[in-house]
Amino acid sequence: IAGIQVTHIVDFMIMMPLGPQFMQLFGISDAQFGLLVSAYTFSAGLSGLAAATYVDRFDRKRLLLVLYALFALATLACGLAPGYGFLMAARIAAGLFGGVLSALSQTIVADVIPFERRGRAMGIVMSSFSLSTVAGVPIGLFLAGHWGWQLPFLAIAPVNAWLVILLTHLVIDRFRLARYVVYAKNWLAPRSYWHPWSECVGTGYHKDSPPWLSVWLMIAADNTLHLGINAAAIA
Repeated sequence: IAGIQVTHIVDFMIMMPLGPQFMQLFGISDAQFGLLVSAYTFSAGLSGLAAATYVDRFDRKRLLLVLYALFALATLACGLAPGYGFLMAARIAAGLFGGVLSALSQTIVADVIPFERRGRAMGIVMSSFSLSTVAGVPIGLFLAGHWGWQLPFLAIAPVNAWLVILLTHLVIDRFRLARYVVYAKNWLAPRSYWHPWSECVGTGYHKDSPPWLSVWLMIAADNTLHLGINAAAIA
């Protein structure tokens, strides 16, 4: 969770020191650059307000994983932006997906960490703000000064990918996403093969399926999901 906070804050703060490069490269005014910076803030604020209507309907760990994966893609898009308009759209997307991450991360700490260790855990997470400012931003500026403004965003991408892989394994291993994917195959079959979830909750297969077969197939599907997500994150 602290790693998520570091990458999230660095992605936000690195924009402001890169102002001279953006204005020279894209030929934009101070006002246009200000809009580029504030686009993230405005979209993050709207995202936070919207999250109040849906965040409690989903499991927080899985929601964190989905939002962070989308945030990682938006950050990568920032580094690949060919022009001002594309970069603006990528920053808005990063704000929409990243605006909820900080509050969601701290809520998860309060949910999963025992009370006697909660203060220490919260301190580690909150220290990520200082770490991202003291270390992350100067490193980002060094990379931008030597190899171009895109590199700080592209350098964050591998870290994001590693964290997505880690979170995916934790979430899939905890909730067995594979059984939901396996269960979804019922909807591709004729209606006579459709079964209620209550009869398939264990492995995604119907309760009348041989246990050895349903468990083996669910494990195969689980590992296939792991490989697919790892490959997508690395790519």
